[in-house]
Order: sequence, then structure tokens, then C-alpha cells
Amino acid sequence: MARYALLLKANANRVFGESSFALARVELTALAASLGGGLRDAERVTIGGVDYVLVDAAGRLDDEQVRGLSNLSSLHALYEVDDVGRFLPVSIAPRQVLDDDLVTIQRYAGRTNEAFTHLLVNLALSAGGGTMARWLEGERLRLIDPACGRGTSLNRAALYGMDACGIDIDLRDIDAYRVFFTTWLKDKRLKHTVERARLRKGRADPAQRVTITYGRDRAAASQRVVDVVGDDTARARDHFAARSMDLLVCDLPYGVKHGSRAESDALDRGPERLLVRALPVWLDLLRPGAGAAFAWNRRVLPRPRLAELVEDAGFELRAADPDALVHSVDRSITRDVLVVARPA
Repeated sequence: MARYALLLKANANRVFGESSFALARVELTALAASLGGGLRDAERVTIGGVDYVLVDAAGRLDDEQVRGLSNLSSLHALYEVDDVGRFLPVSIAPRQVLDDDLVTIQRYAGRTNEAFTHLLVNLALSAGGGTMARWLEGERLRLIDPACGRGTSLNRAALYGMDACGIDIDLRDIDAYRVFFTTWLKDKRLKHTVERARLRKGRADPAQRVTITYGRDRAAASQRVVDVVGDDTARARDHFAARSMDLLVCDLPYGVKHGSRAESDALDRGPERLLVRALPVWLDLLRPGAGAAFAWNRRVLPRPRLAELVEDAGFELRAADPDALVHSVDRSITRDVLVVARPA
């Protein structure tokens, strides 16, 4: 048996407060399970005034397991604890193919914190059968965020070397993201092309699409794509093929500043009506076995009801403590995460 100590990033407590260690334990367990590593008995301990997460493993972690755990969203440093309690540093190498300021410099009202977005992506990766291993081996994956806003999740996908696809009803958000991402690419001197299109046929209001292809050179193997669409998310199949996505993440409307539109023009502050229409479409976008992670405000939709909706749409729930990922964002938002997968 081996023991490991994880030092979390200093900002984890600032973002999540006391919930940061509980969130890290859940994410750690999910990552380890997807890599075949039997980590157990994670506990928070204080040593010399510094908090760590201590975990036991059936044996020493191999290189692939370390590579996977290096991507824990809140991880600052990893140590192996020897028989006399000494902390021996383990080299970590978080996966990133672009400069990490891509996920930190963007600022706007209502933006989802980049650390939380990172956690969501990791949970979706871990929920898919074999998806994490395929990603670590360098396979090109596609992530979709069907309510992408100004693209926080798309930035994380790009940093991870994935193709990123998003759809949002707010055309201003789509345009703001285009400006942000293309400006960032120019500042980094990364070669890129931008294609813009409108879909008008059979529509009162045309959908808009922006496809950005970028890379450090023109070689096809190094090229990646960010594909964003301004349209109703329930019409996502007009833009993306069935079974074409490897994972899905979505930060659902919180019922405060966020909203969605259904058939009428009225803004719906809760996510339930949106989900009834959209979940079957989102399921159809995913490859068999692909994972998904939904974040939402428990104050506007109880967890049992959300679980019922996703199961009715055909998703499988991933077993977890129903309160393990609950944390407070502010007085009006108690956020939770539901992890699911399309049946294989």
C-alpha cells in the first residue's frame, strides 16, 4: 500500500470556501476510478498549519495515473508519503497545449469560475467509459457545451487540446466570445482562420455560426477547432452531427441572472422547461458511453427532479453521494453537480 498527500491551490478556499476539500475528494475519486487506480480513504489533515488531502492507494501510482491526477482542478503539488512520514515530491504535468492565461484573463458579469469549469470538464471526462485514457493517449476529443455563454468551458477544452463546440441563444455572447478568442490568438501569434455563416432556411430568425480553426502551424495534425453557434440549444442537431461528441458540460440557468428561452419570447429563469426540450437532443449528440456533467442551482430545481429528467431522456446516472458536490455560490445560489453518461 502507498500513501499520497495532495496540496491544493491556495485559491481553492477563496473560490469554494470549506467545500473545496469535499469537491477535491469527489473529483479525485472520479479521476482515479477512470484510470483504474484504487485510491481510498481520502481525508483532510492539517500539518504544520497547512491543509492537505491524504489518500491511500493499493500500490504506487504508475506514470499514467500520475499524468491523470496531475489534472485535478485544485491540485498544487503531489507528494508520496514514506514509511516515516516524509513527503517526497512527485512530478506532476497537467495537460495543456496552450498558455493557461486563456482560462484566467476573461472577465464578465455572471462568468463561471474557471476552477469550477475545470472540475466540470474533469468529471465529464471521468464519467465516460475510457474517455480519460483516450485523452491522455493524445486522441483528439470533442467537447460540447450546449449553453456555452461566453465560452469558459470552451477555453478549458482548448487548453486541454480538444475541439470545442458551443451553442447559446444569446448572439451577443457568441460575438463577444469570437472577439475574445480571436484577439487572444492574435496576441499569442497563433495561426488561425475564422469562418462565419448564417442558417436562414425555414427560420424567422437566422442562426449564426462561427468556426475558428487554429494551431501553431498549418499541419493538419496540429489544427484544432472552436465551433460556436447562436441558436436555440434544442436545435443543436441542425448544426452538429449525432454521436459526434465525446463529452458534454453545461452550467444550467441559475434562476437569478441566467435564463433561457423556450417556444415563447418570455425569459424562463429556471432550467426545467429548457431541459425537457433539450435533453433528448443533447443525448443524441453524444457518442455511446460519453460522459456529461451538469451544474445547476438547487434553489430552482431539486436534485431528485433533475435526476428524473435526465433519466427520462435516456442518460444513466453515475453513482455519487447526493450532497458531495453541493456548495454555496452566494445567498441566492446553492450549486450542485449531476454526473451522467449516455449508455454504451
